Amino acid sequence: MSLPNSRPALAPFAAAIASVAWGALALQLWLTLGMVIGQGRGVGMGLVVYFGFFTVLTNLLAALVVTAHVAGPAFPGYRRLASPVTVTTAAAAITLVSLVYFLILRHVWKPQGLQWAVDAALHYAVPLLTVVFWALAVRAGTLRWRKAPWLFAYPLAYLAYVFVRGEIVGLYPYGFVDVLQIGYPMALRNAAGMLLAYATVACAFYQLKAPWPWSRKKWEAA
Repeated sequence: MSLPNSRPALAPFAAAIASVAWGALALQLWLTLGMVIGQGRGVGMGLVVYFGFFTVLTNLLAALVVTAHVAGPAFPGYRRLASPVTVTTAAAAITLVSLVYFLILRHVWKPQGLQWAVDAALHYAVPLLTVVFWALAVRAGTLRWRKAPWLFAYPLAYLAYVFVRGEIVGLYPYGFVDVLQIGYPMALRNAAGMLLAYATVACAFYQLKAPWPWSRKKWEAA
């Protein structure tokens, strides 16, 4: 089974990205569990905290995408993970992770030691490598505008998860969606702003590999 963007020659590069991503995710899990347990809470709460962050889940998505490329059709969910839309979603989402961290969070968060190294991997190294992988793996013309709405499945699912999870456990991963602190109206406006930022990045990625939508001939072919 071979998808349009499958390029076996990229397997060593994808394996290198997977190694960095899985390693950084494992270390972040260890650091998060250590912090939460040190606060007198259990492993379960540590997992809740860990799996609440967009950074962690997006790096996990990127890790799964490149791992699927290395493992091939035998990998569970290969067709979905290796599809041009999913690879583009991962590249766009992790670019947003890097941009938000660089422009906003690095000014208010000063990690030290191992946490600094893990942050650098999750916010800079993996995003850069994933974007390079996307540029090489997704062939021009393999993206179709009629499938563009699928780009929003991941961020919409994440935001729904954040609000449902918050109602259940009373914990929000980011202040801009913390209903307990700022209320639902402001949290929903901020969530819409996040979606707009993601849409801008995702559509820019999409346009680089898809036919122009206003070209009648190419639109019909898509």
